[in-house]
Amino acid sequence: MVRKPTNPRPAARDIRPESQLDPAAKATAVSTDDPGLHIPLSSQAVFWRPRHMRTSPMLGQLPFVFWLMETLRPRNIVQLGLGDGLVYMALCQAAERLGGTTAIWGLQTAAGGLPPEFQAEHDAYYADFSTLMTVGPSRKIPGSLSEDEIDLLVMDAGTDAALPGQWNTEWLPRVSDRGVVLICNPDHLPDDAELRRDLLSGEGRSLVMDPVSAGTTGGIGIALRGGNVPGRLTALVAQRPGKPAYLAARRVFNRLGQGLEHMQHIASQQAMIAAMQARLEAVEQQRGDVAERTEAQAALRSYLESRIDELRGELEDRLGDIAALSEQVSRIPALQAERDALTQELSDLRPALRDAQEKRSAHWARVEALQAEAKTSNSQIEALMAENALLK
Repeated sequence: MVRKPTNPRPAARDIRPESQLDPAAKATAVSTDDPGLHIPLSSQAVFWRPRHMRTSPMLGQLPFVFWLMETLRPRNIVQLGLGDGLVYMALCQAAERLGGTTAIWGLQTAAGGLPPEFQAEHDAYYADFSTLMTVGPSRKIPGSLSEDEIDLLVMDAGTDAALPGQWNTEWLPRVSDRGVVLICNPDHLPDDAELRRDLLSGEGRSLVMDPVSAGTTGGIGIALRGGNVPGRLTALVAQRPGKPAYLAARRVFNRLGQGLEHMQHIASQQAMIAAMQARLEAVEQQRGDVAERTEAQAALRSYLESRIDELRGELEDRLGDIAALSEQVSRIPALQAERDALTQELSDLRPALRDAQEKRSAHWARVEALQAEAKTSNSQIEALMAENALLK
């Protein structure tokens, strides 16, 4: 346990806009121990609803992926291995929503690619700025990318473990000075000690977030590679487990991710129920037994009603969490306005303080001058008195 001093002096904060800070000052512009750190509630992206949904270990991490995209606003993205395609499609959706100025490359082996339903949606929505490339053993870099041009390097090695290739010679030199490496399922990284050291061992430069639901896989990690990374990312990565800001950020990401998982679970359950109902209807038609058909329908109806009630309860819980988070978001502008007002009031009082200090200095100077004059007068009086005494 770390003991705090009895009367700690508050640390000075740089209140200039982040765009006016040099890279060295960005890391200190926000106190990383500030329990009021607005991560990730300062972003609306965490509330985006994914356009492309499927059951996946990475589904619960999509709010974090959206937040990362809005915070970093990368110019070029390269993803090594497409995994089940969910993260890549989320990156494409975020890039489109943020203005479509991001170029994305997805590198896949001949054996690994987007699922058919994702491939069709990708071609319909994102083909103008997203390029899917099938690479061979040489693992060539896209020819249009030179050094220092990749702002977001995504590694999903669960499917295409061979894709990392010559990590230090092929990929890291192309990461820009504001670049970030995003690792899907860090536990499934290739068994390469140098790779893990390069990505996840930097103190204050990397962060691994566990799966949003207990007992599942699907963690996510980020590593900051450049020295000009946005301040919100630096502040998040600087947090350690147990810190108030870390706990607050993790709670928001977890609740929103769990909401997506529950939505997908409900959709899967509804699809399963529909399939069960279709199979039951087929069996009923084949058997043609009215009595058995009636009994089966009653059982199915009872199951459906009970299951629907359970699902409704789960959905209401998730909606309540989202409403609570939305209320917290709505308070942020008022708190920021109050902070700005106090800052302006302090700025207004500073000229008056300087004037008062100048007047006080002038007053003391006058007092000292009068004291000197009085001392001189006293000396003259004493001399006159002494001369008078002699005359007598």
